[in-house]
Amino acid sequence: MLTLSALFLSFPATVLSNEMPEDQAALFQMSFSMPKGAEQPALQTHELTAEMRTKWTIIARAEERTLLAGKATKQHERMFVGVETEADSQDFRVMYGVHTCAQPKYRQALEAQLQTWAEKPRQQGLFFAAAGEDYPAEWQEADAIVATECRDGLSGNSCKEATLIAEAARRNVSWLVILGEDNYVDTKMMEHALRQVSIDEPVGLGCLGCGLHTGLFGKQVDETGGMCGGCGEAINRAALQRLAAKGKEELVREVGDESQCDMATSEAMLERSIPLKDFPARLSGNPRFSSAELYKLNDAATVHYLTPEVMRWLHGMRSGSSTEALARLNDAAFDDRGCVRYMPGPWWDSQMAECRQKGALAQK
Repeated sequence: MLTLSALFLSFPATVLSNEMPEDQAALFQMSFSMPKGAEQPALQTHELTAEMRTKWTIIARAEERTLLAGKATKQHERMFVGVETEADSQDFRVMYGVHTCAQPKYRQALEAQLQTWAEKPRQQGLFFAAAGEDYPAEWQEADAIVATECRDGLSGNSCKEATLIAEAARRNVSWLVILGEDNYVDTKMMEHALRQVSIDEPVGLGCLGCGLHTGLFGKQVDETGGMCGGCGEAINRAALQRLAAKGKEELVREVGDESQCDMATSEAMLERSIPLKDFPARLSGNPRFSSAELYKLNDAATVHYLTPEVMRWLHGMRSGSSTEALARLNDAAFDDRGCVRYMPGPWWDSQMAECRQKGALAQK
C-alpha cells in the first residue's frame, strides 16, 4: 500500500487562479452564489450559461489533473498488485453515498442508478442514499434509502452529506464515495484506484479547485480550493473517523445550511488538516451532450449530468450488453443526431443546438 506522498504528483488548485482572468473569476464566484432550484427564482438563460461556462473551465482543468494523477499512480502499481490476501479483500469496503430528495425526477434518476451500477453495492449493503425528512415511505428501504432529519431543499444538502459521512464512519468502511443521482460510477475502476491509496492516512480525493478565491465557503476553501462534487468525493476511513469524531449532530451543526455541500465538506476537512488530493484516475464532472462525447469517457471512473436513459445506455456499454439491447438503449437515450434526449434545464439550450447542428452536418 502506498502512502499519499508516494502516490501523487503536485497539481495544486492555486494554479487555477493564476490562469484565470479577473472577469472570469468574478463570474465563477457568481456561479456558486446564483439562485437555483425550487427555493429561489431562476436566472436568465444567457446569464446562467456565462457563469456555468466559467465553472466548467475550472472543472475541466480538475478533470485533466485526475487523468494525470492516474497516469502517475500507474507507475507504482507493481508495488501492490498481486499481493492482496483474502482477508484484505474482505476488509476493503467502498460505500457509495447519494444525497437525494422527494422530487419525482430525482427519484427516477436514483432508480436508474439502482438498476445499473449501484445494483451490486446495494446488494452488498454498500449503497446508502440520504433523503429529506419528507421522503415518501414507499420509496424508503431499510439501511439503504432513508429519510433523515434534514430539509429536502437546497438548504438541506450539507446536512444530508454530513449524514452520509457519519453513517460511513459508523460502518467503518474503507472509503465513502459521495455522489448525486445523476452520477454514473464504474465501480471496478473506482475501487481499483482506491485500493492504491492508504486508508490509514486521512485524505479526500476528487476534482479540486472549486470555491477557490470566492470568499463564500470559509477561509480554508478560499485559500486552497475544495472538491468539485460533480466528479464525486472520495473520503477514506481515517478522514471519516476524524470528521465524525464528535458525532453526527455536531457535524450537521458545523456544516449548517450551506447549499453547496461539497464546499461545506471540503471546509470541514481542511479545518481538520485533512488534505485534499487529485483522484488517482480520471473523473468527469462536466456535462456531455452527445454519444460521441460520452464514448470518449470510456476511461472515466465517474460521469456526471446523466439522464436516466443515458445512465442505462452507459451501463449497457460498460457491462457488455448485446448489440440488440444497446440499440434499444441508444434510441431511448439519444436523438437521430446522436444528441442526448431530455437534457434537463434551459441552460443547456445552446449546447444542445450546437450538438444537433454538428449531427446534421455529419449526416450530409
